[in-house]
Amino acid sequence: MTVEEFAARLTDQFPEKKQALQEHYQAYNRLLGHVFFGDEINIPLVVLLEENRDRSAIEKYCDFIEDMWFQGDTDARNIVEVTIIERLTDDPLVWRRFGQYITKEFRWKINDSILPMLALQVPKLSTDIEQKKRRKEDKSLLSTKKSSQ
Repeated sequence: MTVEEFAARLTDQFPEKKQALQEHYQAYNRLLGHVFFGDEINIPLVVLLEENRDRSAIEKYCDFIEDMWFQGDTDARNIVEVTIIERLTDDPLVWRRFGQYITKEFRWKINDSILPMLALQVPKLSTDIEQKKRRKEDKSLLSTKKSSQ
């Protein structure tokens, strides 16, 4: 699928983004995939992962990203790799949480293909056992911070 097809699919799955796509076309006279998907996927997904509250919304975004990578053409995959994945690696907590919402197959692709290609110095997405351990560590860290305030 092309980037344009994924933009249309995004507005089908997230109807509130139709206006943003129209405004994007008005501003640029064409679809700039890295700009559009950066604004319409990265920004809301990072906020959702930071808050870690709306599980169904996070899953919906993550499913869309996976579809874009597995079903997309070269340009769509490039957007996932360079714009979406690279941004998610900026915050270690967001990165770990993202790993909890994607399939094992996609996690393997990210660890074995995408991260080495991007030459990012970020930890690989962990297994389910490692994630449970880290969640406990995150909770422990939060309770320590709250008690010290």
